[in-house]
Amino acid sequence: DRVGSSGSWFVAGQSASIGFVLQNAGETADVAGMALGLHLFTAYATGQVYVSINGERCAAIPLRGSGARVEIIEIGAVLAANPGACIIDVFVMLPSGAMVPFRLDAMQIAPLSEIRRYPTHQPFFGFVTEKDGEREFAWMPQTVALTLPPDIGGKQLRLAGYLPYAMHRDKNQISYFTVDVLISGQRIDTIRASADRVFELSIDLDDSKPEADGTVRVDLRANSVLPADNDGRQLSFIVTEMSVQ
Repeated sequence: DRVGSSGSWFVAGQSASIGFVLQNAGETADVAGMALGLHLFTAYATGQVYVSINGERCAAIPLRGSGARVEIIEIGAVLAANPGACIIDVFVMLPSGAMVPFRLDAMQIAPLSEIRRYPTHQPFFGFVTEKDGEREFAWMPQTVALTLPPDIGGKQLRLAGYLPYAMHRDKNQISYFTVDVLISGQRIDTIRASADRVFELSIDLDDSKPEADGTVRVDLRANSVLPADNDGRQLSFIVTEMSVQ
């Protein structure tokens, strides 16, 4: 489905291809220097984000690790050549040629200097989200593998969430619940619980050893897992934030 937009930010949703109809693109003088800002999330670490306007591909942006990203594409010349309504399509393609689902959280069409930059903040990395009141959270499986983009020097990995120790104790008869945090295969920290509790953890990424493509692998490994009641997911611990800042 295509989404009508006046150029303001809006929530779009998740799809393998998302299209927009931009009404009244204006005359050449009005669109010079215009840019398209995309705040999107994908769970895939390699591939390309493609943008086309009226069927003409105007950008192919390589993915640099899974997670959230802001991409800014100058589109003034394309808009000037297509006055009136423009159809903008965004899709993500893997190196194999397969189109894969992604989530587009927001889009903005404005002069380049006015495009808003979102923080590098994505709490759920593609996992199914739920709500407790207004707050979103996601259950994690027993093992989680994340791929961080190359440009993380001077930044921290922030994790926050909840450890449901009592549920694991009752189901699996464990005396304590742990989540190991590994970066580039090395254990950096262990989150422990002998009672239900929230947790927060910040880890410096300066000394992380990158993979061959420059990305950094992060693994979370819990010592217990719960069967889901209504679907095939593994339920181990809850995350309310997982971000690079």
